[in-house]
Amino acid sequence: PMRLTFDNEILAQPSTRLDFDPPNGQPVLPTHSIIEMKYRAELPAVLKHLMEEFLLEPSSISKYRLSMDTLARHGCRTGMTGLDVRTLTRGVPGPMQEQEEAPHA
Repeated sequence: PMRLTFDNEILAQPSTRLDFDPPNGQPVLPTHSIIEMKYRAELPAVLKHLMEEFLLEPSSISKYRLSMDTLARHGCRTGMTGLDVRTLTRGVPGPMQEQEEAPHA
């Protein structure tokens, strides 16, 4: 079994209740989509082929943390100040993060 989802046009909005006011909100990744691949053991061949064909690099990313950062940048109090995508994905190479050189011994 496997699951493949595409998340694009992600919006974030503050809320003090358990409901939202769609379609209001701030764009989280206006020029990117998140592709989520879930599988049990090893990467299925079809997903491996898609990653190779479209030059996709796996990385871990939190839509929640990206949303909190977006709200903070738009003046909403979130308790998370001074964060950016590079901080949220530190140590996970991928298209959303600049590569850092390892220190030389």
